Amino acid sequence: MVNEKDIYTILDDIINDYQATLKIQEETKASISITDDNIISSERATAMEHRSSYLEKKYKKPYRKKIVGRHDWYKMSLHEIGLLLKSDIDKGLYEAEALKLLEIIGYNEFAGKKKKSIIAMFFQQFNDYIMKLLLGASGVSMFLGQIADALTIVAIVVLEAILGVWQNYKAEMSLEALKKYTSPASKVIRDGKTQMIPSRSLVPGDIISFEAGDIIPADARLISSSNLQLHEASLTGESEAIEKSYKVNYTNDVSLADRKNMVFLGTKVIKGNGKAIVVETGMDTEMGKIAKLLDETQEVLTPLQQDLNRLAKTITWGCVGVSVGVIISGVLGGQPFLEMLRTGVSLAVGAIPEGLSTILTISLAFGVQRMAKKGAIVKQLPSVETLSCADVICTDKTGTLTTGEMTVTDVYTLNKKYIVGGEGNKAYGDFFYNDKIVNVEDDKSLKQLITISYLCNNAHYKIKDNDEIQMIGDPTEVALKVLAEKAKLRINHMDCYTRVKELAFDSEIKKMTVICKDHEEKYTVNTKGAPDVILSKCKKILDEKGLVREIKSEDLCTINRAIDKMADNSLRVMAFGFKELTSIPDENEEIEKDIVFVGLTGIIDPARPGVASSIKKCHKAGIKVVMITGDHKKTAMAIGNK
Repeated sequence: MVNEKDIYTILDDIINDYQATLKIQEETKASISITDDNIISSERATAMEHRSSYLEKKYKKPYRKKIVGRHDWYKMSLHEIGLLLKSDIDKGLYEAEALKLLEIIGYNEFAGKKKKSIIAMFFQQFNDYIMKLLLGASGVSMFLGQIADALTIVAIVVLEAILGVWQNYKAEMSLEALKKYTSPASKVIRDGKTQMIPSRSLVPGDIISFEAGDIIPADARLISSSNLQLHEASLTGESEAIEKSYKVNYTNDVSLADRKNMVFLGTKVIKGNGKAIVVETGMDTEMGKIAKLLDETQEVLTPLQQDLNRLAKTITWGCVGVSVGVIISGVLGGQPFLEMLRTGVSLAVGAIPEGLSTILTISLAFGVQRMAKKGAIVKQLPSVETLSCADVICTDKTGTLTTGEMTVTDVYTLNKKYIVGGEGNKAYGDFFYNDKIVNVEDDKSLKQLITISYLCNNAHYKIKDNDEIQMIGDPTEVALKVLAEKAKLRINHMDCYTRVKELAFDSEIKKMTVICKDHEEKYTVNTKGAPDVILSKCKKILDEKGLVREIKSEDLCTINRAIDKMADNSLRVMAFGFKELTSIPDENEEIEKDIVFVGLTGIIDPARPGVASSIKKCHKAGIKVVMITGDHKKTAMAIGNK
């Protein structure tokens, strides 16, 4: 337990060091000419002293690594967090403070287990019982004068140890290469200036800023945000975008996935931008806690190692029994004891299968090489055999069984349902109606829906050489942009439109509307959103013949049945509508009045290609596959059935 007197002493030392730094800077300013930007103002120095005094009285302890994790940051006000971490919300930490904290708490990275030296890895190979048995056999052979046999056994054992060390070393080097492949940097405010620093150098109290496409470098509390949405599947398993806002405050406990005013290490910004104060780094982050649990798991022997140990013990006792029997029978038969002892021991040594472990090692090495070609890194050779002993596989859903990408699979226009082909975010895929490929250009209603989905969209992308689309934006909007690419609409069909006004999407109104102008200077309203919201704005409908007419009650019944059917298949349903304008109305309500209903899309995080066949192989091999997910039961069942 932390002693309060010691804590107060440490805090007093920090304050004294800070005051001494101020004094040195003032003396330097008087003796040489330097810019004001590099000098701490007396007002801010006084403010820092007041904050230190307040912190001393309220919290009775300074910031330290063991204390930070005890706070519910999402419940605290930004003012309290700034005081506790001694950071200015606008200007961030001083560089000197940040470096001092970095020395105390360490880098913003996961603490791995202490690496073993090559010598330690070499001697670790002799922990197996069968290796010890072989070494014992070589020692006995040496004692009996069978030098050649002893050296042969030693050579076999050393060769096996070298193979094991080499595989372990290669695996570790591969993992290190993966870590060095990316060296992320973060935009941080220190000394009132925005700069880029390595993410591993972040400390609690740093002010970071981020935008669409960035990866959050540490756990942080939001200071400001604008249309901020994050993809948190890596932490919570949720495949849909999560809205975040600095305006949200909590007084009661809420689950990790519901903390809207927090951003977490490893999650991705898909829309908007924000600024936040870092509150946890490294192993103290939510991701770090998961890594810590993994590190705390104890290593156990693989089934193969257990079987080999049992075999080695059986061989040992068998050889001892045979040797003793031979010695006793020989002595009873009148043979010299020493002669029978040599004979019995020789038989015992000869019965030990010296080549068994060598054959196993070589076989496992081939297995490791085959897995390496498939992109799997195996550190321990016996781990390869463990896969063959598995009878239950527990797997995550999002990103493992599924692609981790929202994809449009169904499109509905009045009395027509289309199935969309293709894989994930690939720029190819056909549209099927009654199992026949449809040309989107020849279907006016379908073309209109896809045009709306493209125009009423804020996602950005570029197509890679392998036809894969690299997207930045909300996963749902990304899926709609991919839908337009699959439709193969002419580029000039989209380029002739210019957006002139946007009514941004809001989680409360559940819709988004844009006004676009075409090359003929005509205006069109394009809107998308929740089906019930869009239908409430619609007075007309684009029918199966591509004609606009009044919407009827039977049309609404047909549409609602299609919505229910999509929902039963766990699809996220979105509706689309449009109308033509001669001029832009002044009132937003007029813009979204008398919309023409066009159709619906069904969106889901689909099963990953090849998963179904892999699961069939597992079932054929007698392996039970268990899907673990936090999604709704219907969603999980829909994926499971596919």
